[in-house]
Order: sequence, then structure tokens, then C-alpha cells
Amino acid sequence: MPRPLGDAEARAVDGFAGWHAFNAYVTQFHTPHPGNSRENGRIRHWIASQLHEFQQQALDNKITIDVIANDTTKTQVRVDWFLKDEYWFCDSRNVMARIHGSDPDNGNQTILLNAHFDSVPTSYGVTDNGISVAVLLELVRYYTTHQPKHTIIFLFNNLEEGGLIGAHTFAAHPWFNTVNAFVNLEGSGAGGRALLFRSNYYTGVRQLARSAATFVHGSPLGNDMLKRGLIKSDTDYSVFTEHNVPGLDIAFYGPRSMYHTPRDSLTFIKPSAVQYMGEVAMGVVRSLDQLGVLPEPADEPVIYYDFLGRYMVVVSFTAYQVLNVLALLAAPLVGIFLGYKKRPQDGVPQSVRAYTWDTLQGFGVAFIIFVSMVLSLAIASALMMALHPLVTYASLEWVIVYLSLTAWTTMVGIVAALHHFPKTAAWMDAEPEILMRGMNAIWWLLVLLAYVLGTVELSAFYYAIYFLVFGTLASVILQVVDASSRFRIPVAFLVQFLVPFVFMIQLIDLGMISLRHSTVDGSSETMVYLMPSLAIVLAVFSLLYWVQKAGHHKQALKVSLVFLALSFVICLVAPRFDTEQSPNKIVYHEEYNATAPTSTVTLRTAHGVDTIRSILDSNELETFQCLKDHEGLDVCTYNTVRRPVYATLAPEEEHAFQWQKKCKSGTCTVQGTFSTKNTLICRIAFEQHASSIQSAWINQGEVLSNVPVGALISYTDGFGKVVPWGITFAEDAPPPRGRFSCFYDEWINGELPAFLAVRDGMSMDAIPLIRGEGLAMVHYRDLDF
Repeated sequence: MPRPLGDAEARAVDGFAGWHAFNAYVTQFHTPHPGNSRENGRIRHWIASQLHEFQQQALDNKITIDVIANDTTKTQVRVDWFLKDEYWFCDSRNVMARIHGSDPDNGNQTILLNAHFDSVPTSYGVTDNGISVAVLLELVRYYTTHQPKHTIIFLFNNLEEGGLIGAHTFAAHPWFNTVNAFVNLEGSGAGGRALLFRSNYYTGVRQLARSAATFVHGSPLGNDMLKRGLIKSDTDYSVFTEHNVPGLDIAFYGPRSMYHTPRDSLTFIKPSAVQYMGEVAMGVVRSLDQLGVLPEPADEPVIYYDFLGRYMVVVSFTAYQVLNVLALLAAPLVGIFLGYKKRPQDGVPQSVRAYTWDTLQGFGVAFIIFVSMVLSLAIASALMMALHPLVTYASLEWVIVYLSLTAWTTMVGIVAALHHFPKTAAWMDAEPEILMRGMNAIWWLLVLLAYVLGTVELSAFYYAIYFLVFGTLASVILQVVDASSRFRIPVAFLVQFLVPFVFMIQLIDLGMISLRHSTVDGSSETMVYLMPSLAIVLAVFSLLYWVQKAGHHKQALKVSLVFLALSFVICLVAPRFDTEQSPNKIVYHEEYNATAPTSTVTLRTAHGVDTIRSILDSNELETFQCLKDHEGLDVCTYNTVRRPVYATLAPEEEHAFQWQKKCKSGTCTVQGTFSTKNTLICRIAFEQHASSIQSAWINQGEVLSNVPVGALISYTDGFGKVVPWGITFAEDAPPPRGRFSCFYDEWINGELPAFLAVRDGMSMDAIPLIRGEGLAMVHYRDLDF
């Protein structure tokens, strides 16, 4: 992690002032600020005030900055967040600044920097996404004295947590049409390293790799995992790329256990995380700005990954495939050369045939060992998931040790067993290099698989080429270098093992951080085992030749079995959750029918039923029940007298709702208005006969015609604002029926006592959260048209 720089240090090196960004900006995110809260409005106005100050400073330096603090854009988005065919009609709370470029040739080209400023209701929103907002503000401040060549738009968008609403809104704004490329900054967890985890922009990733950023961290697996739904999240990146604008998605990614929870707060982050994100963002933007004329917006599939967090490899998918093909062709040619080199007196055909036969023997043994290792890890993983599910959540480090010892013990055991067969033992002892050739044949097949996946733009085996290239080089060293040289063996070992091993360690680390805490969100624990298991198999298997060379296999097997048994026992007793990095996340939601005596709370958990029971009182326990959902999670409900305050004290004063119906010429039109004092988000849901609706509208948005409408949701830019709405349907059709409901997300001052009871009642190894908006939903009235 980089050391955060103060203002003077940053000016001296023309770098990013992380200390200033932390102290001046990040500290503002001290209270949950979901889109449906008064705190959200405070954050919005604070951002606008900062931009107006920068605008004046830039003017003093003859730099033009446009600021839009009250965006009038409205948007309509189908989200399907709560119900099918759900349409959100939203007022914008986006805040924008545009710094005009100095170069007349580049000034009409625009780079977009984006960060959402809202949080989920249960989070203080420091990592998600206060740090990113702070980075953008610090970059605006930087550019008030360092005019860019290109025009740069800084978008602080709202309601990302409600379904990427702010990005959809900006896509309808006139400024969006000028954007050539974007950089999206995001966050989950509690700081740490920022990862480039998605991109379709070769030019942008290449410029990041060439930038002055000291630390660069990236993996193409984010593209693969999000395409396959293995990570249950999304970002504004998806919205911009849907509109054919290329860009980069850079985000904090761990520990995910803090994601969307009250622990995403100032307590759990460090200024070094701000410096890390700031250096990366500044690096890529400055590098793009210095490039000159940017390419026209286009989808450029790209492979990128870092080595030790310091160096980034960037290749286009086309170049990646070419390299794979070259490796697939070159490795056999090197084998032919080595075959002739070994037996030149036999002539080319005979020596190549002999070398090929030896290689096939080695491949047969290596293949048996490799498959056995894969099967043993599958059995070991299935056994641990059956005996101690979710141990990976808090104790994945021990599971990694257990799986590594499983793979190692399997390999050593089979090598020891093969020595019981005299013929096999004879050639393995006499010519162990044959085993190296067999391993290289496995690597060749892995590169072939990487090439096949690359044809559909999947990069899961981007590292395969390193195993084949360095394995082949090791074979050359072992055969070409004189056997009496004391450097022959150590050099061959380092060449064959070191670089691929580093990539596997990085892959294990990435999987541990990004996947271990995803199981309580509904992701399969199988995926948590799969990613590190793959890396473990490849890393341990690459030691096969050296294990054979070392000898003493029976003794090694005995020691390995002891350590394997010990690791197995440790995993069985290891905790599933802890109070530090891995608290159990329990998803909260509440629904209340206005004027009813109780509210209904729903809690969704992977392994927390006993925790929930322990925090309920005797009356709540009487109605407590749990069922399994389609993802295998426990969904528990209970009734409580702790009801939403705003809807309980005076519901008739909290909301106003009216409508009237007129039928003419076979068509009935229902029009009405509503307003609420303490929420910005309300919904009219059509729960019966929704198919009768011919057209619908709300919040002065576009009229929906001849499309299925399950619900109309309004997000307004002001409490108490009157919202018009309406529907039409055929007079002879069954009239729609539904409910008028509103969401409530403020709880800091006791507005949602049921949520506070859950939060305060939980032990330190459990924590409540919600994804999106609507911590509590209040149903105010049934609608029968």
C-alpha cells in the first residue's frame, strides 16, 4: 500500500494528495446517506459547494469549469428490483463538473470520471463509495491548476444502489454524448487495494499500465465472473458500456464481509486506501489525457493482469490468442529439437520417435497424477462442505492449507506407489526428465484450453502460457546444460517454478478476498473451493519432477499424511464467523401495513437462524418461522410491535393520496396524486389484473404504452413533493388492483425501531445489511380501480 501524501509532498512530486483527500472529503461520510434520506441531500449539496469553490479557483487560473448542481434530467428505468415489470421514474440528484480542455484538437473529446455518492441504508458508505467521491473531488482540485488537454467530466451520481439509476440518468443528459471513454470508481469491503476488475478498453488499460501509478492491481477474472453471475453485484460500468462507451471499472474488493454493512465506516479504513485509489485514478486519467487524440469509442476486449502488484501486462484478445497459438506450435518444435539433440547419431526421424515415445510415457504418468490430484481435491472439498459448511467464510486460510496438503499428499503418494512397479521405477529414476516432458504435455493441453476459451472472450486460463513456456525452458536447461554443473538443477527449478507459482499465489489471494464472503449473499460455496483448488493443483503439480528427483517418497508420504490429518481436524473446529474480518451478514427487510398492530420483519441468512432466535423477545418468537429459498438460504420472518415511526404516529399526516376515475368511449382513465413527508420513494404496485393496463405514467415521466406494467415507482427530489400518476385500461377489462406503498431508509434517530433492535441485539460476529433501497416498506392503502 502506498504512503498517503500531504499537500506539500504531492505538489513536490506532482502526485495525488491522499492525506488531504482523506481529511477534507472522506471524513464527511460519517452517516448513512441512501438516496432516500435527508443525509443524501446534505452530501449532494456539500459536493456542489466544493465544486463551486473549485470553479472560482479555476477561473482565477483562466480555466473554465461548468458545474451542474441541480440537474433537471428525468429518467425512466425498468429495474425489476422488487417486482416484475417494475418501472422507476426518477428526478435526478446527480452533480456534475466539466473542465474544458486546453488543446483545440482534443478539447472536443471527453473523458468521464464517475463515482456514485449514495450508500445503502445500512452502511456509512465510506468505501462504497465515499473514497471514490473524495478521489474525484481531489482530482477536480488538481485540475483547477493543471488544465487538461482533453475535456474531463466529473460525475457524482446518485441512486446507484437503487439499480444504477444515476448512471442511467446521466446517459440521458446532453453531456454524455460527448464522452469517448470513462473511468468508474467503486468500492466494497473496507478499503485495501483497488483492483481493475473490468474493462473493454484496451487503450485505457494500456495507458494505466504505462502511467506513473506505483501500484497497479488487475485481473481479467472480474469480467468472467460477472458475465457468469458468480459475483452478485453490478456497477455503473454496465450502463455506460451498454451505450457503447468503453472504459475501466476500478474498485476496492475486500473484505467483502464489510460490504453494505455498518462496518463500512471511517473506523475500518486507512488513508493509504485513499492514496491507492487516487494514484490509480490520477495515473490513468493523466496518461489518457497525454495520449493525444483518443480512438473513437469501440469495444476492445483486453487481457490484463499484474505481477506482484507493481507491473501490469496488457494484451488485446487478438494478441493473446496469437501468443497462445505460437506457444502451442513452438513447444513441440522445441521437443523435436531436444529429441535430436539427445540422440543425433540416430538421425532425425529415429531420435524424434524415441523422444516422442518418452514424452508419451511421461504424459501418461503425469496425467494419472494430475487427474488423481483433481479428484482428491474434489473429494476433500465435498467432505469439508458436508461436515463443516461455511468454514471458508472466516477460516479459508486453514482450508487452503488443508487443500494444499491434500494435493501434495496425493502426488507424493502416487509417486511412491509407482515405485512399486519395477519398470516404471527404473525409467523414472534413470531419466526423470521424461516426467518433465510429461508435465509440459499437460501444460500444452492447458494452453489449448485457454485458446478455446479465448474464442468466446473468456480469460480464465490467461496464466497457462507461463507454465508451458517456463516448463519448456526448464527442459532445455536440463538437457543442454552439463549434468555436472552445480547451477543446472537450481536454475532449472527457478525457471520452471517461480513465475507460475507467483501467479498461482496471486490467484489464491484474489479468490480468498473476492469470493470467501460471497456465500452469505447466495453464492455457492463450491465456487469458493473451486478457484483456489485450481491454483493449488497447478502450483503443486509443477513440483512433480522435483518430488521424483528428491526421492525418499515413503518417508515424505508419512509426514504428509500426519500434517494432512492435523489440518483436517483444525478445519473441522475452525470458526465459521469471527468478530474481526468475517462477521456473518444477515439481510434485513421490513414490511408494515399501516394501522396494523405489528410489523413483519424478514431476515435472510446462510447460517444464522440461532443468532436470530437469540435476539427476539418471547412475543416475536411466537411468530418466528424459517424456510429455504431457491439459493439455499434461510428466510426467517417474525412479527414485532416495533413499527416504523413515521407510519405509526400519524399515517394520515405522513401521506396524502387521491385519485379519480373516468370512463369514455370504452377506455377508463384513472388519474391521481400523492405526497409523503418523510420519504422520496413510493410505489403503486398492480398485483391483480395488471395485464388490463393499456398505458401508465408517474412523476411527469414518459407514458408507458402497450408494455407490461407491474409497478410504478417514483423517486422525487424533495420531501413532500406532489407526484402525479395515472393509468388507462379498457372499460370491459377487469380493473387493476394493487397497493400504494412507500420505502423508509432512515434509522439513525430511531425511525425504524425494529431494525435497531436487530442491529443492537446481534453479537459481534453477526451484522445486518440490505442491498439496494427499502429497509422498510409501508403499505398505506389497497387500490381497487
